[in-house]
Amino acid sequence: MDDKENRILKSAREHFVQFGFKKTSLDDIIRVAQVGKGTVYRFFKNKEDLFQRMAEVMYEKMYAHLQSNIVSESNPEEKLLLYVRLRICYTREYFLLKGSNMMVFSELKAVYNQISPNNSRELAILSEILNLGERREAFKQGNSQPNARLISQIINRFEPRWCLMSIEEAECEINELMTLVLEGVKV
Repeated sequence: MDDKENRILKSAREHFVQFGFKKTSLDDIIRVAQVGKGTVYRFFKNKEDLFQRMAEVMYEKMYAHLQSNIVSESNPEEKLLLYVRLRICYTREYFLLKGSNMMVFSELKAVYNQISPNNSRELAILSEILNLGERREAFKQGNSQPNARLISQIINRFEPRWCLMSIEEAECEINELMTLVLEGVKV
């Protein structure tokens, strides 16, 4: 990645996370990135295109981090629980510790969901976990794709709530909810 493109993306991430999509202007991003407007348009068509690329980079880093942290867990049930817990911790730390608030998070999530409605990276990770459970005959056979979609929807629906709870409360609720989900996929 070009140094200027990297600076633009970094500035965009800081502004979008702190102020939200609507309140961030390209001029703000350009000023902090110390590039000209023409340079931004060399890499990105518009603010939406810049946001999409920034979100893709951000989510790719998150999913790479999550995948590397669950790889050592061999039990499919524990792997799924670990994934959900880490996913919420990552989101909480990224947004809340960067000075953002849940309104900004919700806005950014809504814009991202419009741009990229199928969260293919998360679905791939969840399907992999569910397939592992099927291979080990711990989970029912043949439902990994639809179940991965449902679990992803559950995570995304509860994510704002879990991020606002204490870590202990969130983990307790995640464990209770995922126990219910796992009961539906177990053999």
